[in-house]
Amino acid sequence: MHEVSGSGAFSQIFITDTNRRHLDDIIAAIDGDRLMLNVNHGAFTPITG
Repeated sequence: MHEVSGSGAFSQIFITDTNRRHLDDIIAAIDGDRLMLNVNHGAFTPITG
Protein backbone atom coordinates (compact mmCIF):
# COMPACT_ATOMS: atom_id res chain seq x y z
CA MET A 1 0.00 0.00 0.00
CA HIS A 2 2.81 2.41 0.71
CA GLU A 3 4.18 1.90 -2.82
CA VAL A 4 0.96 3.05 -4.50
CA SER A 5 -0.37 5.57 -1.98
CA GLY A 6 2.71 7.54 -0.95
CA SER A 7 4.19 8.67 -4.25
CA GLY A 8 1.28 10.75 -5.52
CA ALA A 9 1.66 9.05 -8.92
CA PHE A 10 -1.69 7.29 -8.61
CA SER A 11 -4.91 9.27 -8.67
CA GLN A 12 -7.29 6.35 -8.18
CA ILE A 13 -6.84 2.91 -6.64
CA PHE A 14 -9.54 0.30 -6.10
CA ILE A 15 -9.14 -2.29 -3.34
CA THR A 16 -11.63 -5.06 -2.80
CA ASP A 17 -11.84 -7.34 0.21
CA THR A 18 -14.51 -9.55 1.73
CA ASN A 19 -13.02 -9.23 5.22
CA ARG A 20 -14.02 -5.87 6.71
CA ARG A 21 -11.51 -6.03 9.58
CA HIS A 22 -8.67 -6.67 7.13
CA LEU A 23 -9.84 -3.81 4.92
CA ASP A 24 -10.07 -1.44 7.89
CA ASP A 25 -6.45 -2.26 8.81
CA ILE A 26 -5.30 -1.55 5.25
CA ILE A 27 -7.22 1.73 5.03
CA ALA A 28 -5.90 2.89 8.43
CA ALA A 29 -2.34 2.62 7.09
CA ILE A 30 -2.99 4.96 4.14
CA ASP A 31 -2.31 8.69 4.40
CA GLY A 32 -4.50 11.05 2.45
CA ASP A 33 -8.04 11.10 1.16
CA ARG A 34 -10.03 7.92 0.79
CA LEU A 35 -13.57 6.81 0.19
CA MET A 36 -15.04 3.43 1.07
CA LEU A 37 -18.08 2.19 -0.82
CA ASN A 38 -20.36 -0.77 -0.34
CA VAL A 39 -21.57 -2.36 -3.59
CA ASN A 40 -24.84 -4.27 -3.51
CA HIS A 41 -26.46 -5.42 -6.75
CA GLY A 42 -24.70 -2.66 -8.69
CA ALA A 43 -25.65 0.13 -6.25
CA PHE A 44 -22.82 2.02 -4.54
CA THR A 45 -23.30 3.35 -1.01
CA PRO A 46 -20.63 5.30 0.94
CA ILE A 47 -19.42 3.57 4.11
CA THR A 48 -18.97 5.90 7.07
CA GLY A 49 -17.20 5.26 10.34
